[in-house]
Amino acid sequence: MRVLEKAHGEGQNLASSLNIAVFNLGNAMGAYVAGLVITHQLGLNIVPWVAAILTVIGLVIAIWSLFLDKRPVKVQAIA
Repeated sequence: MRVLEKAHGEGQNLASSLNIAVFNLGNAMGAYVAGLVITHQLGLNIVPWVAAILTVIGLVIAIWSLFLDKRPVKVQAIA
């Protein structure tokens, strides 16, 4: 919803499409990383730990994004 609030007019359709595309990309990357863990014979019991690490990384990025979004924007006058 935050993405749609930031976009205006026809940009909302693009923002919604990109949001879904990134969600699907995240699912594909998670499956790929899990496949790498299994392929390198680290064991199936490691897969949930890798998933937890990826989740924490995603949460850090989301919190960082919120922090950057709430920062005041400095506007410089052109001299």
